Amino acid sequence: AAPASSPAVKAFSFGGSAAPPTTTTFSFGSKPSVAPAAAAPSFSFGAPASSPAASAPPAATSSNGNNDDPTSNPDDGKVEKIEAEENTEEEVLHEVRAKNMKMEKGEWKKFGAGVLRLYRHKVNSKCRIVIRNGIGKVQFNVGVSKGMKFEKVIKQSKKGPATYVKFFAIEDADKGMEVFMLQVKPDCLDKLHEKLEGMLK
Repeated sequence: AAPASSPAVKAFSFGGSAAPPTTTTFSFGSKPSVAPAAAAPSFSFGAPASSPAASAPPAATSSNGNNDDPTSNPDDGKVEKIEAEENTEEEVLHEVRAKNMKMEKGEWKKFGAGVLRLYRHKVNSKCRIVIRNGIGKVQFNVGVSKGMKFEKVIKQSKKGPATYVKFFAIEDADKGMEVFMLQVKPDCLDKLHEKLEGMLK
């Protein structure tokens, strides 16, 4: 018998570092004549995308239709309840949800809805109108003095009546007298007007 010799070609190999053989006796998915070069895989997991075709969608633009709509009621939208602040020197005469508006350059500037409270000082009887926004910050604060006039204003629209109380007051001493309106729900208009008139007595 002839002496055993090392085979020139390995039939099957895992992880070998030797040069690929020119001939294979067992092969999957490749041509037997030439060993495939290290080509880029046609399918892979976790690899970065080759092109930024799939990009994140653009951020949605926010809109607040209630603030832009002059006929929207103060309770439109989500406004959290604001607890009464610590105030031992004044009594609360009235409380209601409202929006305040101010005339600027011939147009009404509308502010967000909040809690309107009418205060009267327990010692000197001075009165004021205060509105706090959804986080409790004061966004409107004017004093009420004798001689002020409060006028009911009702505007009709497709959505129904929009109701306001209009008056002149001083919010900023540097600007002097300005025109304001307080918007409330229609069923709250008469009560607010009555309480404002009562503060003048």
